[in-house]
Amino acid sequence: MIRIIATDIDRTLATGGKIPASAVAAAKEALAAGIKVVLASGRPLVGMQEYLDTLGIAGSEQYVITHNGGILADTEGRVLSSHLMSNADYVSLTEFGRQHHVPFGVQDASGQVYTADHDIDYITALQAVENHCSIRVRRPDAMPVDFAIAKADFVGDPALLDKVEPFVRAKYGDELYITRAGRVFIELMNKDVSKGRALAELVRRLGYSADEVMAIGDEENDLPLLKFAGTAVAMGNGLDTVKAAADHVTDDIAHDGWAHAVRKYALS
Repeated sequence: MIRIIATDIDRTLATGGKIPASAVAAAKEALAAGIKVVLASGRPLVGMQEYLDTLGIAGSEQYVITHNGGILADTEGRVLSSHLMSNADYVSLTEFGRQHHVPFGVQDASGQVYTADHDIDYITALQAVENHCSIRVRRPDAMPVDFAIAKADFVGDPALLDKVEPFVRAKYGDELYITRAGRVFIELMNKDVSKGRALAELVRRLGYSADEVMAIGDEENDLPLLKFAGTAVAMGNGLDTVKAAADHVTDDIAHDGWAHAVRKYALS
């Protein structure tokens, strides 16, 4: 029996900022059956709110995984657990970005974006707009010593990120959790963070087991989510590595893959 559906948002549940009608209907069927639909994303809570509203997910007994697992909270914003980075990480990562000529920024727990880049990259700006957050140009030495970071991003053209990713992993792989989200983000979080770890924490708190969890995703940052869940589903438009890690592969997002998976593996 599935009691939690943990799902990525972008290119899994939603595309172009919209959730297909089929997915809205399937999610509401699941909620009506008492199944919790938990959005798990690199986005902050404010960037998820429109999706939660569309699905009718609200209250202190519904949950979200934000910043790729950096924060586990209920949908009212009460934080259940968090694993953040420090201003020292902002200092180091900003300097790395400068040396390698790759745009860089960070998000605090509320989702506000900070960058030392005066020439703000289009992707950084778009990310802030999509998440309804502002961008503040601040050098790390202008921030409080106790400034806490939920997520950091190197952004840009996929070819640039493909080139710089090995250097990012070589320098920070032992210190931070590193993943790709789409091809235009290299995301870095506290080493104790992943979507899967946050999901495991939620399941433990609720007294459920992994066998009662279904997870759906499409990208590298969804792999820990799928690895934890008893029923792991990859979108048809997902990466080959994600499909290989899943128990099932559903249709792509253009052909109602999310709704088909929910009805077949959670509601049947």
